Amino acid sequence: MSRLWGAVTNIDLPVFIRPKIYSLYANSFGVNLDECAIQDLTRYRSLSEFFIRPLKEECRPINSDCKCVVSPADGRVLTFGKVTSCQVDQVKGVTYSLQQFLGKQSWRKTNNQSSSKAPNRSNSSTSNFKEGNWSTDEEQSDEESAKLSVTGFPGCTFEPAEAVSNLPSGEYLERLKEKNDTELYQCVVYLAPGDYHRFHSPVSWKVKFRRHFQGKLLSVNPVVASWINNLFSLNERAVYVGSWKHGFFSLTAVGATNVGYIRVVFDPSLHTNRWIVTPRERDLFFTKDLRTAETERKVSFKRPVEIEKGQLFGEFRLGSTIVLIFEAPKNFRFDIEKGQKIKYGEKIGSYRGT
Repeated sequence: MSRLWGAVTNIDLPVFIRPKIYSLYANSFGVNLDECAIQDLTRYRSLSEFFIRPLKEECRPINSDCKCVVSPADGRVLTFGKVTSCQVDQVKGVTYSLQQFLGKQSWRKTNNQSSSKAPNRSNSSTSNFKEGNWSTDEEQSDEESAKLSVTGFPGCTFEPAEAVSNLPSGEYLERLKEKNDTELYQCVVYLAPGDYHRFHSPVSWKVKFRRHFQGKLLSVNPVVASWINNLFSLNERAVYVGSWKHGFFSLTAVGATNVGYIRVVFDPSLHTNRWIVTPRERDLFFTKDLRTAETERKVSFKRPVEIEKGQLFGEFRLGSTIVLIFEAPKNFRFDIEKGQKIKYGEKIGSYRGT
């Protein structure tokens, strides 16, 4: 269904009907058309283009406090708080496994060479960087990727990685942290169909690698999320892992029903919403051998990609969920409430000190 919907939304609409379709959508889902950078609705050729419409820059000022983390997207806060175990709140009373969600901690093997700068764009929908600078093509077969790591591409190494960590829960959490005087925190933002569908960097950080889980495309609506344990670990997702000035930082874009397409501006090799034809799909996240290569892929950037707070990170086609897992000082405090509507660039929390 999600793949069929993706094909439908990419169909070019007749020019004369575009304003009617988009206005109907806006009225149905509460879209503020006054915020659109492109006011002429006939210029959005398809529903997909309308979903990822850029906004006027003045509509989303980025909080400039260097001690704060900002929201990566427009949406609703599902949950947030300190991470004290590997069973993390999905919504109230329902959890997901952090070990299954992030996978094995193979990022500790990545190098620390000098960084590459990600293109400095806020709302632009096109890329002006060379793809070879930091990513590679994923078109080789699952069988090939299961046999060996692929190296020698101009910007990264590509290899299969285990989808489930076998570390004890406490050790897994401790190994996530890079410093001793910090804690781990999480924040989950749900993007509804009427929300702005692009997402931005919540802090200035260096992205070291991406891990792609080709999972399900179940709805991540808060009601559904309250029914299904481990929902975030079942769905297709792109996990970006790196570090900021206070240690570990990860941003994960989670796919959902009708939201199989995820694009990241500095990672053109990411291909989501694919048909997975394998009799082992039921083993997703629960195997510890090379079969995991069929459902999970990792791209390590030779040089970490530097991305600034508020900078455009990627986009969904329709809506979905962003999950932040990050390390921060022990005095970090959230300034949000569960269920609160928030816009990208607004503060979600801050810390005292340097």
